[in-house]
Amino acid sequence: MVFKGEVEYDEGPPDNFDPQNPYADPVAFLEYREYLVREKWIGIETAKILRERVKW
Repeated sequence: MVFKGEVEYDEGPPDNFDPQNPYADPVAFLEYREYLVREKWIGIETAKILRERVKW
């Protein structure tokens, strides 16, 4: 059995997250935290790549 579809990643924050009341929807809150962590790690890895490029 082979999977022939495409995996779609949601690269933005959840649509139903309310920053004024973050605990109203716990699932949206966790998705938002995952989004923030993912963006942080992307920034860290980008900085590592750029640091390697400027090293002598």
